[in-house]
Amino acid sequence: MANDPDFGVLLTRLLNSRQTDVAWLASASGIPESELRSVADGVTPSASQVEGLAAALGFRTADLFVIAGLSVPEPLQPCEAAAGSELVDLIHVVMALPADQRTHIHETVENLP
Repeated sequence: MANDPDFGVLLTRLLNSRQTDVAWLASASGIPESELRSVADGVTPSASQVEGLAAALGFRTADLFVIAGLSVPEPLQPCEAAAGSELVDLIHVVMALPADQRTHIHETVENLP
């Protein structure tokens, strides 16, 4: 996925599609606006920033780590080691789906034995 836009571009697109801005996200996440502007401009987010952004944006924290191109912390990694090799591609596909389809997938996965 070498040609994918960086996290800052994706974050900016998401905020634009939600018709909101960095100031709102700073308030919702508790992350200083200056730090979020740096992330939007291409600075790699820290783990604590990703965690705050995930909560504010309604994303699963592990998914946002993958989207940001960061290693997923061990407590958030899938239990099945083999699943990790395909997880990145799967998350990118799911994130491209409309919100209702993403919700359906999340609910289906949560109900799996």
